[in-house]
Amino acid sequence: MATKLTIEDGLLQEEFNKFDKEFMTLDTSKFKTSLITIELKQAFDEVDTNKDGFISPQEARLGITFAGQRIPGSHFSGIVHMFDDNGDGKMSFEEFSTNVMKLSHE
Repeated sequence: MATKLTIEDGLLQEEFNKFDKEFMTLDTSKFKTSLITIELKQAFDEVDTNKDGFISPQEARLGITFAGQRIPGSHFSGIVHMFDDNGDGKMSFEEFSTNVMKLSHE
C-alpha cells in the first residue's frame, strides 16, 4: 500500500528545503563534473517518491510545492511537457538532467 505524503511531514519538508537551498543555487558552470551529476541524481531521487526511476507529474508538483514554489496548473503542465522529451508522461533522470543543463545555459 502506497503511503500518502503530506506537506505536514516535517522531515520531508526539511529535505525539500535543503534541496531548494542547495540545488537551486548550483553554479551551473560546473555541470560537466561528476559531482554535479551526483547532486542532480540526489535531487531527482528526492522527488521520485515512489522510487520507480521516473518523476510523474504528481511527484513533480509535490516537489515544486515542497521547494516553496507555486505554479498555476496551466503553466505547470507546460513545464512537465518541456521536461518529458519522449512524451511518455513521466520524466526519466536523463530527461531531467539534460533539461536542467539546457535551462542553465539559456
